Amino acid sequence: MPIWLTRATAVLTRLNEWTVIAMMAVMVGVVAAEVAMRYLFASSLIFGNELSRLLFVWIVFLGLPLSIASGKEVSIRLLPDLVGGRRRAGFVLAAVIAGLGIMLMLVVAVVNWEFVASNWHRPLNTLPGNAGLFHLPITLGAVLTVYHLLVALLRHHLEGPTAARGPDLEDGEATA
Repeated sequence: MPIWLTRATAVLTRLNEWTVIAMMAVMVGVVAAEVAMRYLFASSLIFGNELSRLLFVWIVFLGLPLSIASGKEVSIRLLPDLVGGRRRAGFVLAAVIAGLGIMLMLVVAVVNWEFVASNWHRPLNTLPGNAGLFHLPITLGAVLTVYHLLVALLRHHLEGPTAARGPDLEDGEATA
């Protein structure tokens, strides 16, 4: 695989990881503060519920591309195991499956972008910002997933099927 693509993917993945980690830390802090406020002071943060929900949506949809990038998505190994060591048949199967995933994610990205645009003018209840922020991570996650599926397919073609499963995957891990 070209070195520039490997580096770009590593930078993009690392940025995505740190974004998810930061959002998770903020979400845990907000939920903990909300619980403390409710039990200790019989009050609550006015923005706590909405912010934690918004962060949860972002974490889920930015986490999907990370699972694809690391090869730790849930997979059913029946068809890949049937083709076994036949590299050409394995690549064709991987291309078909990745192609279907790419088409689905592109449809999700395009359709959801319409939701982002149509909700961008609507304010959130307790936070500064707009309702489009709830839909934006779906589009971003779909686009990042397409990118990682294309990279995995290219890696599969150039380096073989085990390389396409991601750098951190142990044999037998994350498969059903």
